[in-house]
Amino acid sequence: NFENHFPATSYRSVTIEANYRSSQQIIDCAEEMLKPVQFKSPKHGEAKGEFAGSDIPVTVFRCTSKALAANELLTWITREETTASGNGPERLLCLYRSRSAFDGRGNPWRHRVDIMSFHASKGLEARSVCLIGDSGAFEHNPLKNLIYRRAGFQQTYDEAQHDESFRLLYVAMTRAAERCVWFVFPQKKGVSLHLDNIPPQLIAIVDVDK
Repeated sequence: NFENHFPATSYRSVTIEANYRSSQQIIDCAEEMLKPVQFKSPKHGEAKGEFAGSDIPVTVFRCTSKALAANELLTWITREETTASGNGPERLLCLYRSRSAFDGRGNPWRHRVDIMSFHASKGLEARSVCLIGDSGAFEHNPLKNLIYRRAGFQQTYDEAQHDESFRLLYVAMTRAAERCVWFVFPQKKGVSLHLDNIPPQLIAIVDVDK
C-alpha cells in the first residue's frame, strides 16, 4: 500500500498518456485487448508521433497451423524488407513469446530484421512490427495459488499470470509505430487467448488455411 509506505499530507496520481511512437489505431487496439485485466491504470494513450494519424489497422493472419504461420511470416518479412530497403536504414522487429513459434528458421535478414522475445523488446520501436504466436496460456498451478493466497495477494497466481500475458502482448504490439501484423495459430486453448477481446473495426483479419 503506497500510502502506508510513503505517508504524506496529500496524494495525486500522474498518468503519462502522450505516446510519441505508435499510431492511434495501434494504441486503441492494444488498449481494447487489455480490458479483461483486473488491475491497471485508468488511462488512455494519445498518439503524438509521426504516424499518429495513420489508419492502417493491426493485421491478424489467422493460420490453421504453425507451419502455415511460419510460411506466411517469411513471405511478409521478405516483402516488408524489400519495401523498407528503398526507404533508408529502417529495421523490422519480429517478436515472439516462445522461440518455438518462430519454427527455428533462423534469421537470414540480420542486416535489417531483429528477432527477439516480447520481453526483450521493451523500450524498442520500429515502423513495422510482427508478432508471432500468442503471449502464452499458463497452466494451472495449485501450489503457487496457495502461496499467493497465504501471502494475501489480491489475485491468485493463475489470475496474475493471465493478466500478465495481456500486458506483455500490449508491450509487444505498441513497439510498432505504423504497421503491426500478428500471426496466430492453434494452441492448447484455441487460436488466441487475446484476439477475441479486440473489436473487429480495429483489426483486419486474414484467414490462412492452405
